[in-house]
Amino acid sequence: MSQDPENVETANVGQRHNDRRQDLVKKGRKIRLQGAFLMGNGRKLIRQTDVEALGGRDGFLRIFSRFYERLHEDPLLNVLFNESAEERSPSAHAELLGSFILAATTKDQTYFGLKERHGIPIAHQRAKNCPLRSEEHRGKGFTDNQSLCWLAHMSEACDDLGVAEEFRDRLCLFLGAAMGRYGPFIKD
Repeated sequence: MSQDPENVETANVGQRHNDRRQDLVKKGRKIRLQGAFLMGNGRKLIRQTDVEALGGRDGFLRIFSRFYERLHEDPLLNVLFNESAEERSPSAHAELLGSFILAATTKDQTYFGLKERHGIPIAHQRAKNCPLRSEEHRGKGFTDNQSLCWLAHMSEACDDLGVAEEFRDRLCLFLGAAMGRYGPFIKD
């Protein structure tokens, strides 16, 4: 008995999606575990010379723009946004997170002017309560797989843009070290 080609293709797409998700989770877990060993030393991972090598502040923020494009494209993570990419563009998200990291690691103080409009803690609270999240998770923390895929998407955003592997790894370790602040993560 032959199978319907449309059903076979649908099954193949589903399997590729599951395989891709598992790859992201595995990559994110490695980043988070390595970052956990930094124990407060993460600020030394990103230096002003790194930012300059990326083309300055704008080059650094391009990484975060690509990162947020990836997050909006991922069904596991786009539920954390209660605004569509059209309402708040990936570059607007990039400005906030990228500026926060620059403030924490370099002498760039731009974040403190942005903070008045929409700071990181407010963004996280909104993400936890986003109506697109499942009722079971709404108002609670992020799931383990969301946190791991979040980290993996940063690594892959760097790869998408041809960022040097050495800097990509340090940026991801910095974020992996910081990720623990947002736990405990909901098991999924």
